[in-house]
Amino acid sequence: MLLFPVLMLVGGGGALSAAERFLAQDMNGEQHWNRARTTDRFWREARDAGAFPEGMQADGVYHTNGKTIRTRDVTNTTDAFEGGTLVLEGGVMQVKAGDHTVVKIERLVVRDGSIDASSGLFGGIPQSVVIGSLEQSGVTTFGAIAARGFNLKIGKLSGNGTIRFSGADATSVFNVDIEDASGFTGVFVLDGGTLRVITADGARPIPVLGDTDS
Repeated sequence: MLLFPVLMLVGGGGALSAAERFLAQDMNGEQHWNRARTTDRFWREARDAGAFPEGMQADGVYHTNGKTIRTRDVTNTTDAFEGGTLVLEGGVMQVKAGDHTVVKIERLVVRDGSIDASSGLFGGIPQSVVIGSLEQSGVTTFGAIAARGFNLKIGKLSGNGTIRFSGADATSVFNVDIEDASGFTGVFVLDGGTLRVITADGARPIPVLGDTDS
């Protein structure tokens, strides 16, 4: 029931009913998306000013603000984003999950930006990412170097624009499983690598530009 006011805020420009946070600096090293202590100085109350509140809020809207955000460097676990909605607006999200780890985001809004399979940990390749709903606009790029990639599961895909899959060679593998793509009017583009797309029975086929392995 909390999703409706968030949708109004992000998609429709309606009244603010959930806390907004803005990433103040790039994350690196052991820093990660759920670091929200005041001493970390990552998530702040305004885009270029304001306090650094303590703790993540489950109904909050978190804007990457053109910065680099990282998931956790972990293995054998679930790495869930603890905010309500993550808004990737420019910048990069680095997925650092290792072996037997699933990265989970309940709601992701992308207004241009890149999501990179950049794990330095052993195993976990392709890396597993589960997104409850993905609202797409502009250009989203899923990137992977050789022998990296994504097992990407999306509950509901909506919006328009272009989702690009950019791999170094055929060993960069993108497996995309979408439960509901009926609200998506954009296209997929394969810039390199191997792309396999699965949509639920009866879903509208997604146009794919480039060679695919289906």
